[in-house]
Amino acid sequence: MQRTHPSKIDPTRTVFAECLPEERQIPARITAKPQSIHIEVADNLKEAGTRTKQVGLHVHLENLTVVDQLEVKLNGEVLACENPMEPGGYNTRGTAWKNFNVPPSTVRCGNNEVILRLTRQNECLAKELPVQIADMELAIEYDYPDGPWDPPPPGYTPRT
Repeated sequence: MQRTHPSKIDPTRTVFAECLPEERQIPARITAKPQSIHIEVADNLKEAGTRTKQVGLHVHLENLTVVDQLEVKLNGEVLACENPMEPGGYNTRGTAWKNFNVPPSTVRCGNNEVILRLTRQNECLAKELPVQIADMELAIEYDYPDGPWDPPPPGYTPRT
């Protein structure tokens, strides 16, 4: 039996393209149809227990507008956006990092599935400027002893 592995989540890069010739999952267009992204996690958060300080999913989107409504699920659980776009907000670039707090119990050791879809879309711009996922990061932060020291020991921070 041949085992398949999810393709890389790293965004396609034009610099040194021959270094990692594997198929990539992003960039990918986000529409009303669910878009699945797979993330391999080596950490076992159940074993880490209370040492897990926090887990965050950070999604970099292009062409997202205040009209667009994004739904994000991790392993079937809907995640709430911590920094939703608001009318009158200032964004001159057309890109945005959306941040989601993730319950540690949601993250599996091994394959994790993130599903993104637009529950409402800015129809005026969708054909010319589609919403795309440009990058994604699942950040796991641990408390000491496996995470940062609080406060850092003497000599830890270099002098400037």
